[in-house]
Amino acid sequence: MDDGGHLPEDALSALLQRFPDGWGQWIDCDRGWFPLLAALNADLAAVCPEYELRQVKQKYGSLRYYAEPCEDHRAVDDEFRALIASAEKRSSRTCESCGAPGRRSASDHWYRTLCAACGETAAEPTPTV
Repeated sequence: MDDGGHLPEDALSALLQRFPDGWGQWIDCDRGWFPLLAALNADLAAVCPEYELRQVKQKYGSLRYYAEPCEDHRAVDDEFRALIASAEKRSSRTCESCGAPGRRSASDHWYRTLCAACGETAAEPTPTV
């Protein structure tokens, strides 16, 4: 899974375009999860090409991905939600910083999922996009 946390510009653009007008276009997680985001976006688009993204963030050491299928694809809601749940679960075992296998830990009441190497140098995260 570790690809250095690189999210190609076209993958980032594809994610940002999913936010509807009037919603902020923020992806508030560190680069180690960018490959998870790109894969999740592709999986969700295969189920519902016009789905809308509401929010992407880290919370309590795992990914939160809030999205809605379009009205025409409500019949696939269970599959849509299962794909999101699976990616969120994978994030709880993936280092937020580098994408290597990681574990959730707490520091000063801030939960993060980090590998051993990143955990040694961790500081509170800042938004990356």
